[in-house]
Amino acid sequence: EYTVGVVGFDKENREKVVFYKFTTTQPTGPAPTIAIDPQPVDEPWHEVSLNVKVQHALNMWVCLETKAKYDQVLDQPGFSGTLGDIIHNNGIQLTPEQLQKALTEGILCQSEELNPYTEYMYGFYAVNEELVTTTETYVFRTEAAPMTLSPSSATICLLYTSPSPRDTR
Repeated sequence: EYTVGVVGFDKENREKVVFYKFTTTQPTGPAPTIAIDPQPVDEPWHEVSLNVKVQHALNMWVCLETKAKYDQVLDQPGFSGTLGDIIHNNGIQLTPEQLQKALTEGILCQSEELNPYTEYMYGFYAVNEELVTTTETYVFRTEAAPMTLSPSSATICLLYTSPSPRDTR
């Protein structure tokens, strides 16, 4: 239940105050839904690819960061926000074209500049016409970088053992 006050003045500068009380109703439409489908990548030590499809959304935001950074913000003393707030305030809002694609066939969210063996979190935040929000996340760890040796960078270690002296007795 809410109360809104309106203050007005007439020609003689007399103040008039009117209060209106009202109650909001529950949303009637469906809440946004976000489906995340991981896609194969060639180099899982520094890239990720997700197909993301949303339904019943008017806007959507995407945010990729290390999971440790998300946790650091959430654990700050005095922080009263939510994970959705972090994604909404720090993420990238989809363009109308990207949103339309996400609503129909899905959009591809890719990153190819990740650090090996690091835990990341993709955050997705969607809102519908009635301002109902949905937050979904995808947490993943990149693989360790493969060890590759090329002839120019290989180090060869040879152990040389001298022949033992002969016993001449």
